Amino acid sequence: MYGWEGRSFEDVSRLCARRDPRRFPLGSTTAGVVADDQRSEVLQWFRDHAEMSAFLLRMEPQRWGLRLLDLTRFKSAAEGVIVQLDVLGPTEALRAALSERTRPAFEVLWWGSFEELVAGRDGWPARVRHRYQQESPQRLGATDDLECFIDYLRRRYVPAS
Repeated sequence: MYGWEGRSFEDVSRLCARRDPRRFPLGSTTAGVVADDQRSEVLQWFRDHAEMSAFLLRMEPQRWGLRLLDLTRFKSAAEGVIVQLDVLGPTEALRAALSERTRPAFEVLWWGSFEELVAGRDGWPARVRHRYQQESPQRLGATDDLECFIDYLRRRYVPAS
């Protein structure tokens, strides 16, 4: 059982975003439109791909406003991809397939390891690293800077209240 199971979404909406990615090393970033037509990106951390897939199927749709019939339709459409995620782990093809099923409510921008995010070689991790280096005087690579980077992620990619 995961720490968020059995609780209301309001109680767990920020739980996974506040986790330490060194202890919960698999990340997932979702994005959607919130109040006032503002786009929001949320980065969350999980113990493994089984926890991430369960959260993406059961909790994340609630963040982006899927309710009742829309939630039922989403779960039916996404279930096949989620089963593959449980078995194969996160791949770019599965991320794209899941996003096809979650749009227009939300999309999965990225999923991967904390190390991949820190390296920031391409895609969403590269954009995050670039933003961090623009907004922060520290440079990634130094051991003490890892704490600053984690703090930045928690502040920048936190779910809306």
